[in-house]
Amino acid sequence: MILEQRFRGYVALAVALAVSLAMMSMERPRQIYWARKFATACLELGQGLLSDLIRASVLSRKNRFLRRQNVELALQVQRLREAERENERLRKLLGFKRRSRLPLLPAEVVAYSPDRMRHTVLLDVGSQEGVGRDMPVVTAEGLVGRVVEVYPRSCLVLLLTDRSSRVSVVVEDGGRTLAVAEGRGEEVLYADLPLRSPVEGGEEVVSSGMGGIFPKGLRVGKVLKVLGEEMGLLKKVTIEPSAPLEQLEEVFIVLRRGP
Repeated sequence: MILEQRFRGYVALAVALAVSLAMMSMERPRQIYWARKFATACLELGQGLLSDLIRASVLSRKNRFLRRQNVELALQVQRLREAERENERLRKLLGFKRRSRLPLLPAEVVAYSPDRMRHTVLLDVGSQEGVGRDMPVVTAEGLVGRVVEVYPRSCLVLLLTDRSSRVSVVVEDGGRTLAVAEGRGEEVLYADLPLRSPVEGGEEVVSSGMGGIFPKGLRVGKVLKVLGEEMGLLKKVTIEPSAPLEQLEEVFIVLRRGP
């Protein structure tokens, strides 16, 4: 639009120059006649250019307004979607708390560990709310980990996938096989099962209650793959955690061990 207007201006200037040179070679009466015609044409051309400029200005303002409105609407839709997801998470947590017989303290995740070698999260509750070391942390989906450090208004939770994490589990393979699920700094857990275990994949894995930290019966995950035999005595499996350990926002701390 701007280039087009500049082009029109140059054309008008060239035409005016050409007409001026032509009029200089004419007689007086004809000069007056053509001067009037030229003035009328220039006035019409000026009115047209002015109208184009006004229309361009109006369109530019409208475009800016529409772009700003589109951005505001997109942000509003994003906020509504986030609120819907948050409501869904809170409904699940509330339902879990009502069903559970464990004393649960709600908490929010305020930070993830920046160290990829250590899988931990920081919660917004601490000793002032009754939090202590080795208290289990859960969500509506399943077990998350345990508290390893406690501060007055916050605490640090070691996730199941951390290299130093261990949890005694029961694999629901028809024979309720006992095992120890351990983290290796990956997205899955690893466990060694006896060769006699009929595990094939997809079996539920829950906490056994042994070890004195995690209550019995908490969902840990599902068997993802059977990797094969190890030393001819055991077979190794991977377990996909039930809780979304990489997307935690709200959790519960179990204030004391269940039965």
